[in-house]
Amino acid sequence: MHRALLLAVLVLAAGCGAGDDGGGGSAEAGSFAVLDRVVLPTRPGGIAGGTDAVWATNPEAGELVKIDTATGTVADTYKVAQAATGVTAGGGSVWVVDPLASEIVRVDERTGEPVAHIPLANPAEIAFGFGSLWAVEGVGVTRIDAATNRIVARVQMPGSVGSLGIGRDAVWVVGRGR
Repeated sequence: MHRALLLAVLVLAAGCGAGDDGGGGSAEAGSFAVLDRVVLPTRPGGIAGGTDAVWATNPEAGELVKIDTATGTVADTYKVAQAATGVTAGGGSVWVVDPLASEIVRVDERTGEPVAHIPLANPAEIAFGFGSLWAVEGVGVTRIDAATNRIVARVQMPGSVGSLGIGRDAVWVVGRGR
C-alpha cells in the first residue's frame, strides 16, 4: 500500500513589529504561536515568502506549490522543472533551482508560468536582493540581473560555499575556507 507523505507547514507569529533597529523588531522568548497548518503532498525542498503567497517546492515532481496566505490553503501547483529544490521570491518572480537541468527557472509570481531558464553549471542555494538573484554555483557565487536574466558577475570563494543570505547592505555567504 502506497502512503503519501503529508507534511504540515506551520505558520508562526513572532512579535514581528518594526523595532528601533529597523530589522523587524525582536521576539520575546515564548512569544511564538502556531497560526495555521498547511498540508502538502510531500516534503518540500525549499520554502519562500512572496508578495501574496508562500511558495514551496516538490523536488521529486519538479513542482512549485503556491500557498495562499489569506486562507492557509494550497492555491495551486505548477510543474516548472525536472527537479525543484531551492526557491526564493523577488522582483515579481519566484526563482527555482533545477539541479537536474543545471538551471534556475524564473516563474511569474502571478501566473505560475516559467518565463526564463538561466543555465548554471551546478546551482544550489539561491536568494534575491539588490535587484538580483544570487546563486551558489560550485565554489562561488553568481549574480544574475533580474531585469535581463543575464549573469553579471561571478565571485570565486576560497573554498566550498554552503549557503547565502541577503542582509541590509551585503550578500552573506557561509562557506568553508581553505
